[in-house]
Amino acid sequence: MKASYTSIHLLAKTSVRASTIGTVVTGILLSLLTHWGFFRYYWIIAKEVLTIFSIGLGMVGIYLWSLKAFTITTAQGMQSLQNPDFLVVRTSLFIGIILQIVSLIAMFILSVFKPWGKRERKMKQ
Repeated sequence: MKASYTSIHLLAKTSVRASTIGTVVTGILLSLLTHWGFFRYYWIIAKEVLTIFSIGLGMVGIYLWSLKAFTITTAQGMQSLQNPDFLVVRTSLFIGIILQIVSLIAMFILSVFKPWGKRERKMKQ
């Protein structure tokens, strides 16, 4: 159990941050250097919102919850299963991971099907 939370925390602290930086840089470059733009299409705006949510959840939520779970399991071992704080943290981690998976699937679907079309430009009077 301790090894699992150690691994989760290590991944949240290292590779998640590195891949997040790569994702943000790639997304910005694709928006700037292609015809898609930042706010030209509704589906891109939806992807941007989901990306910000997913990054915040991963870099803050998953990191803090895994750190707390690691701390509790290190101090209490198998007794941590009886600790109500540990149960809350474990549930929060599961919910956070599920939300990230759902948001990634939604972003994939938005990228493939590109619903809602282009935003209309308002004419200045």
